[in-house]
Amino acid sequence: AGRIADIDIAPGSTTIAHYWQSGGYVLWRMFAADRTLIGSLFHICANTDIQETSVSYDDLIIDIWITPQNVARVLDEDELADAIKASLVTSDEQSWIEKQKKIILTDYSAIIDRIRAVEAAVLDR
Repeated sequence: AGRIADIDIAPGSTTIAHYWQSGGYVLWRMFAADRTLIGSLFHICANTDIQETSVSYDDLIIDIWITPQNVARVLDEDELADAIKASLVTSDEQSWIEKQKKIILTDYSAIIDRIRAVEAAVLDR
């Protein structure tokens, strides 16, 4: 079992993670045991490093949850504000976060549409 904000992820669910070396976000798509979509989660990040046996990235706090009904919800803005007050996030990182947030909120439907074929192949195994 897991939880993202107030969203429960039941045991037996599957998460398919999509990573891009040059991107400003990673995308996790979560499916229930019956393969229905629970939701999609964009993590805003930087410095993604994809190796043969590992993936790493700098998590930049803000996540964006997309419901199965295609509604976006920005998460963790309070956590970001606290990090900014504590000088844990630079002004360059703040600009990067805002830029990526705008890209995701503008294009999330198209981004998700592009990866559906990949997911279908994985889920059909």
